[in-house]
Amino acid sequence: MIDLKQYHDSFNSLTQFGQAGVLHKIFETIGTTNKFFVEFGSNGSDTGQGNAICLRQLGFNGILMDGQDREGSKYKVHQHFITAENINQLFIKYNVPNIFDFLSIDMDGNDFYVWQNLDKKYRPRVLSIESNVHFLKHVDCVQPYDPNHIWDWGATCGASAEAIFNLCRSKNYSYVAHCVSDGIYIADEVISDFKNIFMNTNDLDSIFDGPFFTPHLDKLPNYISSKELIKIYNIKR
Repeated sequence: MIDLKQYHDSFNSLTQFGQAGVLHKIFETIGTTNKFFVEFGSNGSDTGQGNAICLRQLGFNGILMDGQDREGSKYKVHQHFITAENINQLFIKYNVPNIFDFLSIDMDGNDFYVWQNLDKKYRPRVLSIESNVHFLKHVDCVQPYDPNHIWDWGATCGASAEAIFNLCRSKNYSYVAHCVSDGIYIADEVISDFKNIFMNTNDLDSIFDGPFFTPHLDKLPNYISSKELIKIYNIKR
């Protein structure tokens, strides 16, 4: 069995929290298809602010998007303020394949809602998605949705690791690693071909080592539980 914690490399300049080694090991194990990625929240450089850049070493290419103007960056970054309402239109606009190798969501706020609202026809084989690193381990907490939300550099935003875990399981994704703020998941239909190959799969207690920074939060103002959000979404759908 592969313990992905052994592949964390916090000193790798290509990723902020050592995701490079983990992602390389995952794709070495499960292989690739079209080597296509989509990443929201990238500065388009090789300085570690993004998860997809390291995959270019493996021949990956794809779409980078960010709310800020990244004109002059090394790699093209399409400027879009991404919301739960426009995410599917953006995937259509950029001809994202239904099945592709990697999706990275790093939005400092509405990550939960954007991932939840992505059309189920889109099945990234591997997903990296941000959670709030200040939450205690067993806290199920999501900020209220605000399509105009912009991170104010504070601690009270986003979703807890457990809330993201619950959402990913509801979308049939398995939890295999966590690199500080970013949980790494693999689509169930992919990981089923590699049964028990990754140690502690879907074991939040073993994989998530947070919280990482103070304050250690147990809730947010006006928070909502992920289970309630998932239930409401499924009823509406």
